Amino acid sequence: MSDFSTVILLIAITSLSLFVVSTVNKRQLRAQVISQKLMQMKRRVTELEELSATLEPLVENNEFSKLINDEVIDITQVMVKLSPKDTLLNVSLEEAEKRSQDLLDPNAKAELFRLMESDAAIARAEYAITEAARVIRKRQAADKIPEGKMEQLIVGLNWSNFMVKVVTNVGQGHQAANNGNTLRASAYYRKAMELISQSHQRDERMSQLTKEMGEILSGKRTALSLELMPESLYNPQHKTVNNEVDDNSL
Repeated sequence: MSDFSTVILLIAITSLSLFVVSTVNKRQLRAQVISQKLMQMKRRVTELEELSATLEPLVENNEFSKLINDEVIDITQVMVKLSPKDTLLNVSLEEAEKRSQDLLDPNAKAELFRLMESDAAIARAEYAITEAARVIRKRQAADKIPEGKMEQLIVGLNWSNFMVKVVTNVGQGHQAANNGNTLRASAYYRKAMELISQSHQRDERMSQLTKEMGEILSGKRTALSLELMPESLYNPQHKTVNNEVDDNSL
């Protein structure tokens, strides 16, 4: 073999080696990018599932949880495409799709409970409601829900956020009343009334809420009606002037 042929052969071998190395590097880089992307998406799914669990007792229907679960389904479908051989992802997708169907059942709604025991709990509730609003706006921007529907849902979340504060103050007032501390109870009730007076909620229940809160402050009733505040575990059971248990909260 001539020197020229040897040089050509060496160049060909070198070029082939570089091509193989480049191809391997590209595959490794792609696999690394996919792995990182999957980790980010799995983390987001976990965050959304925790958000849904936190949100469920704060809102009045399953619609919000279903929208969050729809976001989980969309993300999981992308993960399945990125890693089709991952059987756990396919199982997760099936579970999310089943949950979506379960959430269509109104009887599956978690019990409403907006009575928070601390400022930190109030902050967590507010954060969950804010995050739910972000998910809803994101889905509307992606044309997955109509704009009018989005506005309706945001109004519902605003009401939930508002009622967390009102219910918590009323509940704290009830606890103080049950302990015989009428001055402290009155302070919590006035705080709840202040929140109501300063609010611009577009819910038709505002007038009834204002009326009933005023009646609590004036001593005409002991608690909000169950329609407004089903969280009745701290409701006072004072006796009326005719020695019958006051049941105006029922």
